[in-house]
Amino acid sequence: MIKEYTTSMNVSRSGSVLFSKKIITFIFSLCFFTVSIFINDGIRYSFLLLFLSWMISVISLTQAFSYDRQPYSLYKVFHVFFIFFLGIAPAIQFKHNVSFWGVSTFSKNQYILGNLIVISILIIYIFLYKIIKPNEKNRCSKYKLLHLKQEISWKRLVYISTLFSLFYLWYRGFSFYSLLFRSVENDPRINLSQSQALIINSFIRPIPLVCWYIYKIRATRIKFSIEIFLAIMAILIAFPTGMARYQTASLYIPILLLYSKSFKKNINFVLLLSIGLVFIFPILNVFRRVYEGFNPLDAIVVDIFADMLQGHYDSYQNLLYVVDNGVITWGRQLLGVFFFWIPRGFWPNKPVGSGAFVAITQNFSFSNISMNFFGEGYINFGILGILLFVVIIAFLTKYLDSIFWIFRNHTLVKLFYPFLLGLFFFMLRGDLMSSFAFTLGAIFSVSFVAFICR
Repeated sequence: MIKEYTTSMNVSRSGSVLFSKKIITFIFSLCFFTVSIFINDGIRYSFLLLFLSWMISVISLTQAFSYDRQPYSLYKVFHVFFIFFLGIAPAIQFKHNVSFWGVSTFSKNQYILGNLIVISILIIYIFLYKIIKPNEKNRCSKYKLLHLKQEISWKRLVYISTLFSLFYLWYRGFSFYSLLFRSVENDPRINLSQSQALIINSFIRPIPLVCWYIYKIRATRIKFSIEIFLAIMAILIAFPTGMARYQTASLYIPILLLYSKSFKKNINFVLLLSIGLVFIFPILNVFRRVYEGFNPLDAIVVDIFADMLQGHYDSYQNLLYVVDNGVITWGRQLLGVFFFWIPRGFWPNKPVGSGAFVAITQNFSFSNISMNFFGEGYINFGILGILLFVVIIAFLTKYLDSIFWIFRNHTLVKLFYPFLLGLFFFMLRGDLMSSFAFTLGAIFSVSFVAFICR
């Protein structure tokens, strides 16, 4: 009896400690958002506009700290994206009167309109996510086959990892230096078409890391030497500074969740994602292009607010631009998304990504820009398109989150879902054509390795 009482007291104390940590973190984050948004450090100031930006950040912050039984989820990724890309960054850009790609700066009223649209998206998404209830009937029997009982072949994993690593090394001209950075002077990589390069980077390059991940979750007995070999091959081919930042996140988030139990608890995943955006992504950007005069020490000093004044955070302004200028294609951009795999040689008038489409047709100074998920909705079907895309994303995230947290011990669920966390962030930022292609590439990589090594 005494033992049971002591145990319950310990559980109660640990729960209260975790609760207090959560409250303290929430208050600290709230203070950070409040100061960063309302501090009068720029050229312009509007309390109403900044208050709306603050509301966006606080609503998403509150939701990111909710659902304690799901410490990491697509729902939380959604709200972390809104906090930084559609909440804090636009406020800082407004105060400093910053615009991107040669576009005239937006007025206070245009920002207010944009914030009202973003708040509407948030409210509708949260409401739909909470009321959507995936059918629970016969779900256990329906998904009982998700658990693969076959023993994984570690020899095949080693062969596949080695083979595809050598192939990718051949593609990069057997230059280990070029693997460490995204772009270098006199890059020795083999010249291929855009479609071929897309296949190599989205399907082939992740395979060694997928082999490492599958071995860790499927092997009955882990051999340390095999694990180390697969890890070395994976990190070499998919070195964090040698890939696009979204790809680094999508490939390494599953590894972090696999090897660190702390990221699976409480609000640690939200903090990890936030720290990644604020500190790690700017550091990775320093290594994006390595040319004469490159100084790696630039990565030591990171100004998070200055980074939000760069084109990396153009998502809000691109959405605002298409809405303000009524850029609508009535579904043509979706054709490019669904049929991205058709080479442009067979389809000369194939649509380009929505960001590039807006940049080219509106004479921007740069064409490789983002277009967030809701901007894609507007470009295709106007205001109704935004509503349609909110409904779609609410249903998909609720369904996938529910499936994972009910059947997270089933192999197929555990294989795919963690990779979707980083890819979903990329899809929210856009554009949809690129993110859809890379998401399918990652899914095919996991499916291929899992099938071959059963």
